[in-house]
Amino acid sequence: MVFTLDIETRFKDKKFHTLKEAEAFAQTEIPEKLRSFFHWSKSSKLLVRENNKIKEQISTFGYFIIVTNAPQLNKHTVLHYYRDKDKVEKIFDAVKNEMDGDRLRTHSKYTTDGQLFIKYIALIIYMQITRVMREKDLFRKYSIQELLRELAKMKITHMDDTAPIKSEISKKQSTIFKAFGIDPQYP
Repeated sequence: MVFTLDIETRFKDKKFHTLKEAEAFAQTEIPEKLRSFFHWSKSSKLLVRENNKIKEQISTFGYFIIVTNAPQLNKHTVLHYYRDKDKVEKIFDAVKNEMDGDRLRTHSKYTTDGQLFIKYIALIIYMQITRVMREKDLFRKYSIQELLRELAKMKITHMDDTAPIKSEISKKQSTIFKAFGIDPQYP
């Protein structure tokens, strides 16, 4: 490996009489992430390559190739487009799997347009919830479904001409409201 060969030139013929001496040298001269690729040989008194560990590391190397038919694009633009495509795929995945958007099962164009519009609005709300949950680190405690289930426990009861009766807000619900910048004492 190239990176080990460069380091090896520093101690190619240097003898270390004790393990402690070799470890002290390795601490100062070999970067931490590469130290495991060398060991001290008691018989030769040299730092020697760990060929098995190097081969194991090499077997995990790989390449990522993006081919384009637009030669005017530079590599940064192509990578940006690729990442944007990945975002779109994740959004479609959310619509199909998370929001039960598999098949429309409609019989008229009017109904299909209505369902697509509702799914579009729901997707905007879903992506906004995802963004806030990511920013406020709520994914550690909840999935989106768990968060919505927790909020679905709230009830407002309307009786004749009296003011609406609201259920109590739990500590979890209050925390969620605060993360989204909503006053927990909803109307």
